Amino acid sequence: MTVLESDTETDATPLEPAGKTVLGVVYVPLLDDRYVARHDAGVRYDGRRVEPTDDGAAPAPETATVASVIGHDVKRNSEQAAVSESINRALEARCKRRLESWSPTVHWGLLARRRLDGVVCYRPDRAEQLLGELFARESGLATESGETADGGTWFVAAGTEPVFDALCEVVDETV
Repeated sequence: MTVLESDTETDATPLEPAGKTVLGVVYVPLLDDRYVARHDAGVRYDGRRVEPTDDGAAPAPETATVASVIGHDVKRNSEQAAVSESINRALEARCKRRLESWSPTVHWGLLARRRLDGVVCYRPDRAEQLLGELFARESGLATESGETADGGTWFVAAGTEPVFDALCEVVDETV
């Protein structure tokens, strides 16, 4: 279950914000995990505040586990699918593991807790992306986003500078 709340509502969907996303909640019933992100209040995992860890060892990109996220329509468009595939190959060449996200909302929680090292999103679905951006922002991840030449979007988030830089390079080379 995923819930989004904003400081302003629009006609698009009951929960799609015109302003800022101020609350995001994810519950994973199988694991009984609950993530709550609030604007300017951080991220909580099962009631405990998620704190960025600094054990002094920033993982190198070649030891990182990263997720790739695509929107539902990407697979239906051959040009977009080709870009997605090139992103995946570039991530696999730079990182130890690439997870193809089947449930971005769950992976945003893992990234906030630093159980994943980074994420690259290509033309992500809007509601999942709004949640992800809130989780990334509130957990102190480095982020970057932009538009593709044809008006789509991309987004990168990572917990360390070396991984963040490597993921941004992937986007620069492929999108």
